[in-house]
Amino acid sequence: CGEAATFIPNSLFKRVFQPESKDAPPQEQTLIFFFHFCYNKTILRTFTPMRFSGDTPGMMVLGMVGTRKEWIFFPSLAVAALPAERIPIFMTEKKKVVVAMSGGVDSTLTAKLLLEAGYEVCGATMHQFDGQEKEIEGARAMADFLGIPFQVVDVREAYQKFVLRYFIDAYAKGMTPNPCMMCDFKVKFGLFYDEVRKHFDAPYFATGHYARILFNPERQKYEVHKGIDMGKDQSYMMYHLTQDQLAHIIFPLGRTFKKDTRRISKEKGLPTYNKAESQDICFLTSETSYVEFLKNHAPEAFSEGDIVDTKGRVLGRHRGIPYYTIGQRKGLGIAARTPLYVVALKP
Repeated sequence: CGEAATFIPNSLFKRVFQPESKDAPPQEQTLIFFFHFCYNKTILRTFTPMRFSGDTPGMMVLGMVGTRKEWIFFPSLAVAALPAERIPIFMTEKKKVVVAMSGGVDSTLTAKLLLEAGYEVCGATMHQFDGQEKEIEGARAMADFLGIPFQVVDVREAYQKFVLRYFIDAYAKGMTPNPCMMCDFKVKFGLFYDEVRKHFDAPYFATGHYARILFNPERQKYEVHKGIDMGKDQSYMMYHLTQDQLAHIIFPLGRTFKKDTRRISKEKGLPTYNKAESQDICFLTSETSYVEFLKNHAPEAFSEGDIVDTKGRVLGRHRGIPYYTIGQRKGLGIAARTPLYVVALKP
């Protein structure tokens, strides 16, 4: 308990733990504090602020959850001293959460951690495109391994409309798309989020993203913060989430480093602990590169044209806009005394 309780700096608790009214007499003050669900130095969730009225400040309260000694709730440094009959019992009923599962190390550990946290966990995966059978079966296998119910949601129509079409059109216009962000925006935290929560009648939705959701008591708003593993941070992909969504989404891995994710998975006996990272562009099932994909779906984007410098002088010919991106230096096919960089694309 001591190690976990000292993980959060005292200064954070001092900012959070504030009387509702500074002018109220001590016996009438309502104390506000936050509970963090912590495991192995990983905050799983910041719960909604809870209010208690107390008589004598200065007592620290720690509440155990479940049977595992390392799981604790811990509040601020000073909590109102409450008579025994007034101390609340935490997690008296299980909260249901749906985990978006891919069959990989991150989503599998996410489900496992939430199970150990006392949640009623369900698993679900998206059927985004044809040729995805192996991934779907991998997710189903991990759900079976964990002993949780599992559901596949067909989102192929929405994926084609919002992700694949966007990907193709962006390259044709000389832009560099981010299909993963668009998928999260329109599909995973859109259609899929709504469907699986409704199907399982679950208030919460969790993923293996490396980002954090914190509640700001001064602004009374939820905020998206970076994951502590800067090499894996995915917070920038969450800019579109609403306050209602942020209140119902859990990112258990936001305070975990990827190397620790694999270590913890191995310690817990999860078969995905050494599974290879998934490729960035998941819909490349039959093609070997995004260029090959674009050639199959948008051959008109590969019209050749001139390469010119900033003064308009023709330096050579290009093979098609999708082969290039802003800032590119190599592969231009131009001999020059000094390095040349792509500064603009004009289809």
